[in-house]
Amino acid sequence: VYPNLLSSFRNKLAKYIYYDIQLYEICKLIYKIHMCCALFVSFQTWCLVLSILPRFVALEMIADMTSMDDDLDPQQFHKIYIHQYKDVSILFADLKGFTLLSMNMSAQELVRLLNELFGRFDRLADEYDCLRIKILGDCYYCVSGVPEPQRAHARCCVEMGLAMISTIRSVRKQLNFDMDMRIGIHSHTRLTLSLSILASFSHGSYTQLPTSSVCRSTSKEINKRIEHAIDLRSSERMRQEHITSATLVFKDTHIEEKFSQVRDEMFKTNLVCSFIMLYYWTALQFCLFLLGYLLLLMMVLAEEFKHSPSVLQQFCCWIHENNSMRNLLTVTAIAINFGMALFDMVRFARFLEHLCFVIYQFKCHQFASIFFVLSGVVSMVTCAVFLRLSSLLKLAILLLVVVIYTYFIEVSFHMLYVHHPESQYLRRKGASILLMAIFVIAVFYNGRQWEATARLDFLWRLQAQQEVQEMRDLREHNECLLHNILPAHVACHFLERNRNDQELYSQSYDEVGVMFASIAGFNEYYEQKEINHEGVECLRLLNEIIADFDELLEETYFLDIEKIKTIGSCYMAASGLSPDKQVNHLVLFALAMQETLKEINKKHSSNNFQLRVGIAHSPVVAGVIGATKPQYDIWGMTVNLASRMDSTGVSGKIQVPEATRNILADWGFVLELRGEIYIKGVSERKGHVRTYFISTKRRQLSSNRIADRGKNGRSGRTTLAAVVFGLVQAIHREKQRGTNGGFTLQLLLLQ
Repeated sequence: VYPNLLSSFRNKLAKYIYYDIQLYEICKLIYKIHMCCALFVSFQTWCLVLSILPRFVALEMIADMTSMDDDLDPQQFHKIYIHQYKDVSILFADLKGFTLLSMNMSAQELVRLLNELFGRFDRLADEYDCLRIKILGDCYYCVSGVPEPQRAHARCCVEMGLAMISTIRSVRKQLNFDMDMRIGIHSHTRLTLSLSILASFSHGSYTQLPTSSVCRSTSKEINKRIEHAIDLRSSERMRQEHITSATLVFKDTHIEEKFSQVRDEMFKTNLVCSFIMLYYWTALQFCLFLLGYLLLLMMVLAEEFKHSPSVLQQFCCWIHENNSMRNLLTVTAIAINFGMALFDMVRFARFLEHLCFVIYQFKCHQFASIFFVLSGVVSMVTCAVFLRLSSLLKLAILLLVVVIYTYFIEVSFHMLYVHHPESQYLRRKGASILLMAIFVIAVFYNGRQWEATARLDFLWRLQAQQEVQEMRDLREHNECLLHNILPAHVACHFLERNRNDQELYSQSYDEVGVMFASIAGFNEYYEQKEINHEGVECLRLLNEIIADFDELLEETYFLDIEKIKTIGSCYMAASGLSPDKQVNHLVLFALAMQETLKEINKKHSSNNFQLRVGIAHSPVVAGVIGATKPQYDIWGMTVNLASRMDSTGVSGKIQVPEATRNILADWGFVLELRGEIYIKGVSERKGHVRTYFISTKRRQLSSNRIADRGKNGRSGRTTLAAVVFGLVQAIHREKQRGTNGGFTLQLLLLQ
């Protein structure tokens, strides 16, 4: 889109140099580029939202927020989206041998493999009417029958699974590595999907990779909307919608007030021009009015001289920004010029009265009529010089000048043509008055055109500033959204201007702490509540728990901890992923989560949930799958070990392997030996794993964390509701522009 717009702009600008094109044509071209940028930013926001949510959920959220008041804080939007479906099938696919594969491949190769593999799976999901729910490390999780019912939902999942097996076989031949898939399918009569918009976003949830057809249709839609918006914003439409035809005053009093406060950059030049006219016209009498005019010039030109007193400069600036004061000085300048012309007319008339009998034979009355007309024209030209003067005020001044001029014509011509036929007297007087009337009409028409152009220009600038601010807000929403679905340093990588769009982000880490924290017994609790038709309330409680866990990440003490995802009632986080960060505070975060869960149990006295936590640390591979719709995740033996520490743990305890225990002991934690246990995926190669429970924490670390609690350490975090609400407001503004002549003006102070 951009190259075509820039080429069109260059061609039109070249035509403007050689042909007389109206100013608003150039404004339309500039606005076309700006409108494209604004729509592109809105489209980016929409794509980022769709990278987190299914399309039907996003549309439902937009519909709900459209009915909200504009002044309502989106953080107060507490709705949790719960959808229940009947007759669905779920597919869960796991890569067999992926752990060994991740140990034998570089980070870049591993991320490229997963990106290609899951990209193919997404295309298969679209083909077989399946909706991907999540990617859990090396696991692919999708469902058929959501959101649209599918009678053959089980068959869709089976065909999807068979196609995935064929895909993995082709990849296995390509890489020459022993890799296979385990696929499980289950059909059920009821499925409940829930989404919280208060919690921080899980990395990699509900992500769908875009297709080229979507991009092409989006470009056409953007071009269509741009052309429609430009048609709406023609000059005639703008004048009809926002400017009174008779008076050229804005219909909106607030806009009129802002327009009157706009600085007149040409006021100094106008006043200097009127002074030059006065100087040439009154070459013999200028000394009489020089001091007064110099005082006016000093007041309006003081800010141009750096050495002038500051008080005078401030007064000068106030004059330029005060419409009433400018009008007063303008009328004064016109009055001085007209006074000088009037003075010459009176003096010349008296001179002719005494000498008329001497120069009668030279037809002095002809020169007198020309002199009188030129004298009146001088004052009118002075009035025309001030382009920003209101056309109504200009008309009033011109009419006053004509009335006074007509009076002097009547008196002077009566003396000059006393010895001439009355018909000649009437003809000369009528011609002079007619010439003045024609000049009044010309000056008034010119002034009206200039004022209309100035007001349209003001509308364009006001709207441009407003839309730039709106586009800036949308970009901030995009960055905020990106910082929520990606760690800060990864988001900065994707926000770089010189980054290759097809480049995949990957990184290897030597020491990363990984935590899995599960709410023990919650699944059984939910199944029991669902039997009693209380499953919705159970999900609301889970939403409250996860949201409170997310709030802990806002504390300064937990800045280096990144939430990776939530898997049902399991919370996954990691530390040590950002540069210059040590593997620490993850245990304190788990302890804080336990304290938070206890507080929730007190609030809901019928519950007694406990947190089961597993933590491990060692090398991992981190990366983003999908260059245009990012999804962050981590892989490696450490992730599997931490997950096993959770699944084999004990409720209310934090279990760690021996290597992690040695690190924590140096940090002052006291651990108790649990013993050697069997860990699937590890014990087959290394035997049973010795694990420990964390019993106490160092008092100093705990007190420091309590002292820092409540401090907001992440300035870029916000809820999904705030981002979607910003997108809804942008859509609402576009609809208003379409029904209001292309404008939804707000009060903005022009710089």
